[in-house]
Order: sequence, then C-alpha cells, then structure tokens
Amino acid sequence: PTSASRQKNGGTNRCRQLASHFYLSQAGVPRLWHLLEAAGPLLGRNQRRSESKALRKPPRSTQKRPCNMVGREADSAIHAPLALVEDALATGNGVVEVESRFRTALEHPAMRAQVPRLDPGAVAQGRIMPNTLVRFRGLVQDMWNPEYYVGSYKDPMTGSWKQTHYMDCAAVPENTETQLMERKPLVCISVPGEARWCAAPEEEQPAHEFPANTGEPQRFGHSKRPRDMQEEDAEMSDVPSEKETDHASDRRTRRQPCNANTFEGSPSMLHFPWKGVDVHACLVKLYGDASESLRLNDVVDFYGLFTVTPELTAFSENDSSFDEVVPPGSQLPRLHCIFFDKLDTPCPDFAAPESHNILQQANILKSTAEEARGAVVELLRVTLGGDSVAAEYLLLQLLSRVQRRTGEMTLGCHSLNLAGCESTTPLLETLLYILQALCPRTIAVPMTLESFNEGKWTPKKNYDTGRLEPGILQVAAGTQMLLDETQMQAGNLGESGLRGLEALKLVMETQQLEYDFQYYKMSMPTDIAFTILSHGKSLLAADTVVPMKMQSSPEEVLTILKGMPVAKLRSYLWTMRGLSHDAIFQDSVKEGIEERIVTMRQKDKNLGPKDFHRLLNLSKLMAASHGRPMDVSDWDRVQVLDAERRSRLN
Repeated sequence: PTSASRQKNGGTNRCRQLASHFYLSQAGVPRLWHLLEAAGPLLGRNQRRSESKALRKPPRSTQKRPCNMVGREADSAIHAPLALVEDALATGNGVVEVESRFRTALEHPAMRAQVPRLDPGAVAQGRIMPNTLVRFRGLVQDMWNPEYYVGSYKDPMTGSWKQTHYMDCAAVPENTETQLMERKPLVCISVPGEARWCAAPEEEQPAHEFPANTGEPQRFGHSKRPRDMQEEDAEMSDVPSEKETDHASDRRTRRQPCNANTFEGSPSMLHFPWKGVDVHACLVKLYGDASESLRLNDVVDFYGLFTVTPELTAFSENDSSFDEVVPPGSQLPRLHCIFFDKLDTPCPDFAAPESHNILQQANILKSTAEEARGAVVELLRVTLGGDSVAAEYLLLQLLSRVQRRTGEMTLGCHSLNLAGCESTTPLLETLLYILQALCPRTIAVPMTLESFNEGKWTPKKNYDTGRLEPGILQVAAGTQMLLDETQMQAGNLGESGLRGLEALKLVMETQQLEYDFQYYKMSMPTDIAFTILSHGKSLLAADTVVPMKMQSSPEEVLTILKGMPVAKLRSYLWTMRGLSHDAIFQDSVKEGIEERIVTMRQKDKNLGPKDFHRLLNLSKLMAASHGRPMDVSDWDRVQVLDAERRSRLN
C-alpha cells in the first residue's frame, strides 16, 4: 500500500476509535458527523459519508429492533436527547416537533424500558446525570400557576431566532430580542402504595414467586413484620452478590454524582402524610397545550429531560416566575416533559375498565375463572385465619369500584368492616402483604387519636408557600385502603381530629373528597375501596360488617402462596373488577329478584332500600367473581352468605 492509503486507513481507524469512545460515554451518536468533518483531511468526501452512516449504527444488541431507522432514532433519544431536541427545534416547529420525534423513537415498549427511572437514589448515586432522558410515573398532586420563561431569542450574530425550551435557565445574550412563553409546572408524586410489579413490570420476578413489595409493608407505624415473612422477602428479593456490590462501588468511584443540586441547611418542605410508604416528588414542567388534559390525581407516565441548575440550589422564595416557594432540586427534582401518557390502567397488561379489551380478556379468562376464583378465596381464607365467610366478602370487596354516579348516590363501591381482630395477631401484616401481591395499589392507614388529631386527611392549600399540601385520602383511583382501628384507644378528638373523621366518613359514603382552599372547599370524585380492621363494630359505617372467626394462624399463607400463579390471580381480579355491572345485570332476572325482595320485606319490616341496594350490589359482584352474567342464583348465594354473617352478629 502507498503512504497515502496508509494515512487514509489510519484516519479511518482513528475515527472509529473516537466514535466508539463517544458512544460509550453517551456523548451522542448524531454528533459523530461533526467528528468526521474534523477529520476531513484524512478522508475523501464519499468515504466520509459512508463512514458516518456506519458509525451512526449502534453496537449490535441481542434485543430486536422494531425498525433500523426507529432503532437509530431511539438510541439517539436515549443516549443523546439534547442533540435530538436541538435537531427537532431547528425545524422551526417547536415543541410539537420534539414530541413527535421522541414519541416515534420510543414507540416500542422495549425502547421505553431502556429509559432510566427518575428516583432520588439514582440521582444521589450519580446513575442519572443532568440532561438525561428519564421517565417518571407519578400522581398529579398539585398544579401550580403558569411559569413564564424565555422561549426564544434573536441571535445577534446571525439574526436568526433560537429556541430555548427544556431547560431551567437559558443563556441569553444581553441586549437581544426575546420572546416570553408559558409552561405549566406540576408537582407529581410517586403513586402512593403502588406495588413494584405494577410500577416497574420489567423488574418483576417470575410469576410463581411472591414479589417483594414497594417499601416495607409495615404494621402502620412499626417496621416489624413476622420473621418468616422477612426471611421470605430476603430469599426472593434481588439481592446483589458481593462481587456485584464491589463493581457497583467501583462505578460510583469512577463517576461521582453531580453535587450542583444538593442542598443542606433547611428541613424538607415535602412532608407526606402516609406512614411507612415510600413517596418521592418531582416538579414536572409541561410545554404547549398538553397540560389542559390533566387533572388532579391523574396517574401519568412522564418522559423528559432531568435538569440540574446550580443557581437553583436554594429555596426560591422571591422568584418572579413563581407564586410558590420552590424547594431546591435535591428535594424536588426538575423534569422538563417532552411527552406523557395518561394511564387508565396501572399495568400495561391490563385493559381499561368497561372497554372492549376488558370484554375480550373476560372471554379469554372465562374458562379459568372458577379456578382462579377458588385460588383467590383459598388464599384469602388462609390469610384471614380460616374464615371462609370473611374471605368471600373480602373477594367481593376487592372487585368493587365506582360504576356510576347518579346525583348524590355512588353505585358499585362497597366498604367492608372485619370485626373481632386483635392487635396482637399477625393478621394485619399478613393481610397487607397479600393485598400488595394481588392489588396494584394498597395503602395502610392507622386509625388512632394521634393520626386524627395530628394527621392531615384532606388536601389543604397553604397560601404561605403557595402549595397544596397532600392529605391521606388524596390517592389514586382504584387504591385499596386498609384502615387499622385496633390501635384506637380511649381519648378525646380535637377539632382537627373531628374534621378528619368526618372527611373519612364522607369519602366512604359518597366517594367525594373535599379540598380545603381556606376560603372555600371543592369536592372531587374518588374511587377508594375501604377495608376496616377493628375489635368490635367500627366508628365508621361500613356497608358490611363481618365478625371474624379465626381458627388458625394467618402465617400459614406463605406456604400456600409459593404454589400460586400470582400473575394469573392479578389478571383475574383486575378483569372481573373492570366489567360493567349494567352489562352483567340482565332484565330477565329482575322478576325473580323482585319476588324475593317482596318475600324478604314481608318477613322483616325493618329492611329498607339501603339494605336491598347493598344486597343487589353484592349479587352483581358475586356474578362478576364467576365471570358470567348475573342470574337469580347469585342473589340466592349472597342471601346464604349474608344469613351466616347475621348469625354472627346475634
């Protein structure tokens, strides 16, 4: 070979080495063209083009790409989001073009799974660096007033306009023309009580194993659980080996976390009212008109840029762009949203309630519905100490949800009071443990004098900070709330405690939560299923009271659980819960039910409309639990079940 060809080949190899280094350091594949241009003297024009195409290809992966073009675009979105944002903004179409580019690049679920989740631990350990594309699943807890920012400025050198979206503070030259734009800040929190198998399905363990929980299922203020449960969690959790721990330590040593956004010296402003529940917040900034479709308590998947600005490390009390006192980024990370998806279901494998897909899933599960129902009832029976009656009622309660609202009446929901529970038994911990395995969102709340007098049950606007402070009852729709009244002791409820008790009663009766804005109150719809554990009859008027008859220790449930197809049981519960009661209730059964109501009324004059409404609702839930339309036999089954329950009351 000639000396010129050796020089050309050497330049090519050098460019390949630099490109590999840039890719691994996540500097961005699209920027490699500029790298090649810098090596122009070493390459011919045509060869530069061919080399640039080759270098833009990501390293071979065992994971299949939906399309080569989409795969390259997805790699750019994940590894070089700023370059893709700048390229999209250069078209002049603004945030609309940016959203379109990123949605297309991350359309495939496999691509979205590669986007890191934004959580405090990852930021603190340096696993998420500034200007990284991240995702955050959160509940919209507060909506702030619009924030004004410099959206574009006129470059004094070229005279062209440059857009400055998706950043906290833009570096705008002095004495130049600017355009102010508006973005909507939202305070979002991780969904309270959301199970890990639901929040991070890609990290889920095999279905035959019992999943570890998000946070510790605690005894509502106590961190202790039955010893065998702790051992079970230790066996099934993804515990890194000593070698993996050493490698992780080495990585943290090589890549130190960014300390520009740490803050010390002030207590956290973000106090959450849920004890024993891991909740963290994020300040999401929305661009364009997208924020108009969101409401308080919506659950949303946000995708955007995580930013760190050293100038915003202290509390922004006098920031002209905010009416709120803004916590520092160490307490409230910033995410500039590129696009988001409003979630109708807590898990990608689940269909939306009352949708065509839910009917298709119900038809698929129809042949195995009886088997799944028997497995769930057996699991709940062992959990409740061998009480089969309580297990049947708990199953119906897990399937209940708000179906319709007619005036002041809320149809479909059902609350359950399990009476006769002792505070010394492991029932509380075991039941919470099982519900977290079966239900997407489960949260436990203690009912004590302290929790009522000092706790915050409803959201309240704090005009000193400009924030809507969250309340215990501000949770996502479909949450199973386990109320522990066994810890209640004799004493007096103060004014705050009485207000909390009344708010809890109101939500149970009407599924409406009042928001306190100091000068006025505003009610918003909720959908919370309540299960109350108490010594005797609860302070709250539950729809159904079931005195417990425990015959065995609930800790035996761990032995039975190992052989259970947990994933199938979850799918069964969600699908049957999502069926429409109106579709299940056929006109052909009305006559038979009316005859039975007349007979019941003749035997007991004290029965009223509320009693018949409860029995009819339970009959619809009974039919749903079997995965078929309602008939008179479901009413008869509920009558037998209710007769056994009433005998315990007497």
